[in-house]
Amino acid sequence: KRLGKQTPSRKRRGLFVIRRNDAPVPRLRCDECDREISPLTTRSNLRWIKDRAHLAREVLRHSNDGLDSWMMESLAFLEEHGEHGVSVLA
Repeated sequence: KRLGKQTPSRKRRGLFVIRRNDAPVPRLRCDECDREISPLTTRSNLRWIKDRAHLAREVLRHSNDGLDSWMMESLAFLEEHGEHGVSVLA
């Protein structure tokens, strides 16, 4: 016997980022050659890795599991454009 109107069940959301189409995407940009990458992470994380790339490299050297993919992508970009100015944009 049903009591009252049933509402559709809510879909569960996993642990993933939902971005609105009009939301700015955080990215690293080389000021000299204008090349950009947009790792799937936050602007504050990109600022952190830009300012502390030496620290992330040291962790990578002693880690058996490696780093998150956004860290690896960011470090590769910073390594490639190390002599250039790099900006964090959003």
